[in-house]
Amino acid sequence: MTELAAAARVLGVDSPAHPLVSDVEYLSLVARGFPVKTLDRIADEVAPGDAKFKYRIVPKASYARSKMTRRLSAPQSVVVTRIASVWAEAVRIWKSEEEARSVLGRP
Repeated sequence: MTELAAAARVLGVDSPAHPLVSDVEYLSLVARGFPVKTLDRIADEVAPGDAKFKYRIVPKASYARSKMTRRLSAPQSVVVTRIASVWAEAVRIWKSEEEARSVLGRP
């Protein structure tokens, strides 16, 4: 499994109903901008108890504008992809979401 495929699964953009055929297709999704729900999804995965975590990824004003268009910008989507890739790799290595959170949350 490629790094982008793992990130796509974490973000929910690769599903049985709409499978991604290639990394190029995934990158075209990133260029168009992910739906806002992908930011909410990764924030809930990485920091379920922190309601403000998503504002560290996308500033609150930008998030509000994105909610109006229902899409993140391409640069915001790149950041979300990077976080999803790191998250997927951490869960793969530590074999549990709790352990991954513990390791990633350490100063």
